[in-house]
Amino acid sequence: MKDVVKTIIDSRGAKTGFRDNCPGKDWMQAFFKSHPEIRERMGQALSHERAVMKKDALDE
Repeated sequence: MKDVVKTIIDSRGAKTGFRDNCPGKDWMQAFFKSHPEIRERMGQALSHERAVMKKDALDE
């Protein structure tokens, strides 16, 4: 998420108080605290069965 924020800031040419236009860990914690509907999650690999499932099987 920090990389996305940095990319947005850089693309807009905005000036911030962030070092190198990249928010730090404290900013991330404050952001999630003030937006509890957004959660930080780690991605998970799909099981082989889910990865190879075809659309027809889902439709059934």
